[in-house]
Amino acid sequence: MARIKVQGLDDYAKRLEQLGSVRSTNRVIKSAIYDGAAVVADAMKDEASTIPVVPENAHGDPAHQLNGATAAQIRGLQEGLGVARMLSDGNGWNTKVSFDGYNSTKTAKYPGGQPNAMIAASIEAGTSFRRKNPFITRAIRKAKASAEAAMAATADEVINQIMEGN
Repeated sequence: MARIKVQGLDDYAKRLEQLGSVRSTNRVIKSAIYDGAAVVADAMKDEASTIPVVPENAHGDPAHQLNGATAAQIRGLQEGLGVARMLSDGNGWNTKVSFDGYNSTKTAKYPGGQPNAMIAASIEAGTSFRRKNPFITRAIRKAKASAEAAMAATADEVINQIMEGN
């Protein structure tokens, strides 16, 4: 909970007015959202390390689905995970925790490497050749309370800074 020392009622009213400005409100909201997203991103990165590793030359089919991903695919997921730039949709501020870029597994179809987002989706939901392993869902479920706590702490900290005149 934010606690502030003020000398007089006029000073307190001025600081409350400043806190209510759009600029200050956006500062509080954006800082809290980014810190919550960072907690979720860290949890997703940790959960990606629990994906079972299959040999580089393994190929699955409907009868013998792969139970995991190659080490290069998992490394690509961990390195390509990030928090997107904050955007406003007119109703609020949003960001995404997602996979960007390509891993180091080059194929005929993907000579620059496989898209990390595609690999993440195929592991999360499963395919005809890969068993479902909902690592993203598990990470989000595990990180929810921590992310909410981080967001609340950040919001309190930024509110205190604004109320102290910083």
